[in-house]
Amino acid sequence: MKKLPIDKIKQACAKVIGVSVAEIESRNRFKLPALARQFAMYYALRGRTLEGVGKAFDRNHRNVFHARDKIAFLRDTDWEIKHYSEQIEQALAS
Repeated sequence: MKKLPIDKIKQACAKVIGVSVAEIESRNRFKLPALARQFAMYYALRGRTLEGVGKAFDRNHRNVFHARDKIAFLRDTDWEIKHYSEQIEQALAS
């Protein structure tokens, strides 16, 4: 997948997970906004550095590192996360 604008990634993740872009950008730690934020950081990493994505999301590079590892693990082990991932990838491809 090519490097996409972070705004488009945030919009796709928010739409699929069912939260607002404002919730992704907030410090909210509730399950769905946090999951959408982690998905957005995971997809934003393609072609970007941990530090660069961290700045774009107003987070530390460690948060981005954790999001990348968590989503990568859950995509292989959790059917719901895999389903979300497939829907986000379809939204980003269009």
